Amino acid sequence: GTSHACKKLPKNAPHIHYIVNHDIKYKLTDKLTPEQYNYFCESMYFGQYMKIRKRVGQGQIHRCCMSLEVEASTNQALVIKVNAVILKFTIRTFAIITGLNYVGVVENFKFNTEEPNRLIVQYFGGNEIICRSDLFDRFNGKVWVDNDVDAIKFAILYFIHMFVYSGEKRSLRIPRIHFDLVESGRYMHYPWDRKAFEWLLQSINKVLTTDGQYYRICGMPVVLQIWIYECMGKRQTNFAQKISDCIPRILNWQTVGAKPLFKTLMKDTFNDGNTELLYIIHDIVPL
Repeated sequence: GTSHACKKLPKNAPHIHYIVNHDIKYKLTDKLTPEQYNYFCESMYFGQYMKIRKRVGQGQIHRCCMSLEVEASTNQALVIKVNAVILKFTIRTFAIITGLNYVGVVENFKFNTEEPNRLIVQYFGGNEIICRSDLFDRFNGKVWVDNDVDAIKFAILYFIHMFVYSGEKRSLRIPRIHFDLVESGRYMHYPWDRKAFEWLLQSINKVLTTDGQYYRICGMPVVLQIWIYECMGKRQTNFAQKISDCIPRILNWQTVGAKPLFKTLMKDTFNDGNTELLYIIHDIVPL
């Protein structure tokens, strides 16, 4: 149905927690040599994302979406109602914003796990369990020393887990296949979007309750934030600024000013009486 999933919004403001890497470009330039970084930008699948502007997480936008979610929403599509208009956030929407691959079957990417993975053996002592924190520690420690090839491979793994899966806990175990994909070069064809989208929707789909106090947004939380920016079209705000018009759309925006408050967003951006927004929401049409 199109009635709101949460019938009674929380009286007390819940805490919306999520992590967004504020400046992935700085981290890579800090750990890679200029030559390695330039190679990553010019030759690697993820190089285009170094054009991303610095931004901060605006969790109250997610809270607004959770508050406006309707009963028809599922783990395949977040459905919200704004100004009597139904907007759907699907994996296709997600892919248009991120530019990452979502086409393909994960099960088609198979490797011989009886053979040791060189990266795991050389840099992680052959451990079967490797957490995100282990990867981050090795990246920060530049364990590849002067090996340019491995520096790039670590940069790719770091980008995947610090940016694409930014909302996940540091203690999350990294699947062996991630190392196999990067070592083999097949990571370029892997549908990274699927898991990031799945985790994001699982963390927001019909989870808001009247007495809930803490919500952790998982997957790639910043994408939902960018989606709302795109829905606003050319409308001026004091919390986001459009600086380009390209694909992927995640490159188009940067955050400005203070983080927007929930009441302000609901009153101005998501207000049913705002005819300007009503026009804009109709104008952008759901992706």
